[in-house]
Amino acid sequence: MARQKPDLAASAWRKGARVLALGAVLAPLLVGCTVTQPTSIISTTGQIPQGNAVQLPSIETDGSLRATFGRALDAAMAAQSIEITDDASVVAAYAVAVREARTGVADPAASTEEEVIWESQPRPGGIFDICDAQRLRGTLVLLDRASGEVVYRGVGESTSCEFDEAELVTLAEVLVADASGAVASD
Repeated sequence: MARQKPDLAASAWRKGARVLALGAVLAPLLVGCTVTQPTSIISTTGQIPQGNAVQLPSIETDGSLRATFGRALDAAMAAQSIEITDDASVVAAYAVAVREARTGVADPAASTEEEVIWESQPRPGGIFDICDAQRLRGTLVLLDRASGEVVYRGVGESTSCEFDEAELVTLAEVLVADASGAVASD
């Protein structure tokens, strides 16, 4: 009985088809997870004492990123039963920014010519990235009105292709939950 020669072209085609099918299944999964990084606290100091009211700065009405974040902080504090008053013993200050994720934020006071100390690491682009990733970064500082000392300082970040109001709300909720010692809900 003679041995049949394997059909190398058909075998290679079947292997190639399996690899493509596997790639078609895995690529969307890899693409979805390579850019998005959920909101997390990257640095924190202190905590607001229970029962203290907070004074928020005037919230702009211009529809800006800062105005949207300010409204989200106000709502997050209300959800944590933190009273907002103009004569509170704790004064809030906040900042929010969106930047390209591949751009980091260095600590100039701690960095040297030999070593960069990052407050926010640059994110290298991935081969499966579907966009130029953006990083949303928010800072909440709570100061004791009488002494001027920092009661709480927290910084939170998330990475995504683009941000909308929902991500600003999540960032505010995470920061306020951290400041009050509560766990943020998803």
